[in-house]
Amino acid sequence: MNNINGYKLSPAQQSILMAEQYYEGKPVNNICFIVNFPDADIVCLTEAVNDFIEHTQSLRMVVRDMNVALEKAEQYICEYEYEDIPVYSFAERNEEYDEFLKTELTRIID
Repeated sequence: MNNINGYKLSPAQQSILMAEQYYEGKPVNNICFIVNFPDADIVCLTEAVNDFIEHTQSLRMVVRDMNVALEKAEQYICEYEYEDIPVYSFAERNEEYDEFLKTELTRIID
């Protein structure tokens, strides 16, 4: 990773990093949602999501060191790697569904 070109963070990205440093260990920028596709082609959906990630560099930007001073923070573009997209099936809202939401909404995304 040391030989990867780094890019300075924009002011908006610095603001996000500052919030993540302040609320260390908290998912301050998770975006979580549930979509119900009863007849979805999961293979096709997974391929489409991966194609989007592969061709959208901004989705692969990573901050090199989360604990550095804001003015020294750098980001780089990760190489694309195929990602299996997790699919969960909940036929109806129940305790398992509620526990899943609670867990996912508080999980830190790396």
